[in-house]
Amino acid sequence: MRSARLLLPVLAAAGAGFAAGRRRTTAPAPALALPPAGERVRLAATVDAALARAARDDAMLAVLMVDIDRFADVNHSHGHHHGDELLAQIEPRLRDAAGHDVVVRLAGDEFAVVREAVEGPWEALAAAQRLAAVWQQPFRIDGDEVFLTASTGIAAGRPGRTTADALLREAAAALSRAKERGRGHAELYDEEMRERAHQRLRLESDLRRAVEQRAIGVAYQPIVDLGTGRPVGVEALARWTHAERGPVSPSTFIAVAERSGVIGELGRHVLRTACEQAARWRAGVPGAEDLTVAVNVSAKQIAQGELYGEVREALRDTGLPPAALTIEVTESALMEESDAPGAVLATLRALGTRVVLDDFGTGHSSLSYLRRFPIDGIKLDRSFVDGFDLPGAAAVVEAIIRLGASLGLSLTAEGVETREQAERLRALQCRLGQGYLLARPLATEDATALLTRRLADVTPGRAGDTVR
Repeated sequence: MRSARLLLPVLAAAGAGFAAGRRRTTAPAPALALPPAGERVRLAATVDAALARAARDDAMLAVLMVDIDRFADVNHSHGHHHGDELLAQIEPRLRDAAGHDVVVRLAGDEFAVVREAVEGPWEALAAAQRLAAVWQQPFRIDGDEVFLTASTGIAAGRPGRTTADALLREAAAALSRAKERGRGHAELYDEEMRERAHQRLRLESDLRRAVEQRAIGVAYQPIVDLGTGRPVGVEALARWTHAERGPVSPSTFIAVAERSGVIGELGRHVLRTACEQAARWRAGVPGAEDLTVAVNVSAKQIAQGELYGEVREALRDTGLPPAALTIEVTESALMEESDAPGAVLATLRALGTRVVLDDFGTGHSSLSYLRRFPIDGIKLDRSFVDGFDLPGAAAVVEAIIRLGASLGLSLTAEGVETREQAERLRALQCRLGQGYLLARPLATEDATALLTRRLADVTPGRAGDTVR
């Protein structure tokens, strides 16, 4: 249960962003790419030369890719100038720790270490452990002490059995795996990782085909008035059933869609499908005249700069009123350092749509987002509801509900799964809820039946009492 632990990251960020090294909630690791062309060519040449020497000596070579964890937080809280100062401190420490190994500075906050004449993979892992000593002492920027960690991906091979490009790809894949495990980890590339990479490529290909063929389905989970049990809206959720694997978790295939570049097309499909269905319900289901639909958008969709046009076109073509559409964004989608996300959200609100901050309280600067961005509502992360029994948890939820009310924001509690949770949320004046107690994500036909049944029930009740 994380509720009590989330109080600090939610409330402590009302002012400037956190300094690096303070307590944060770990975000999902982004997909890692190889370095940009210039740096990659330079590094490949270094590895090629080392392989040639290893061939003469019948030796093994290792490449270690080092990425500083959450370095963007330094830039957010101290600015790019101080971030560059920090990188200038890091490089000589790495070189000292690497000894005779070659250290290559890559773009951003990544470094590569080329270690020659290793006796086996175990020696490369030992080298990674020595590099870890770099992060045990604090750095100083802008008068502050900053503690950092780094993730390391390791690939090793012999001349004739590998190439520079292969070693770099494998080290990058191992680095991606290390970051998935959390901060400060090192991973050695192996056959299992090779198989995972192969499966990932197959999944990307299958997903691309599914998107092109409109084989991605949309489910709808009602958002319910906790006082009456009446559905006031639905959230549209992408669903994919793979021909061989069966249902694929949305967290898996959405990440694949972002990595493979099909997130834009996938997002347009879900948006248009959701708007079409919501317009049908509003026109054809008695009592659904004011029903709203919420659609999630990712950071990639916001960055592509086409979201406003896509939303306007979907509303125009389906006849859905702008006020009936809610765009849900996560805190990670707002971490872009430029003003671009705020500008995109402002144009959507000007169009008449609502903007809601999803998973509120899981990031390290939730309150600063409420101040910086044009937001109409927040969705309280399910971890707060799950953790109601923890000491002080109810007080945290009550404080967030009051905060939302004082700012004129709607608030929806996610993850309502028991009657006790629904009762406690009602007692705390939380009006809206979403979760398995109230309704699971439903296929279109089942959602239509549920809306027809519940909206036709004119007898006031309470959420949880109407579930059947």
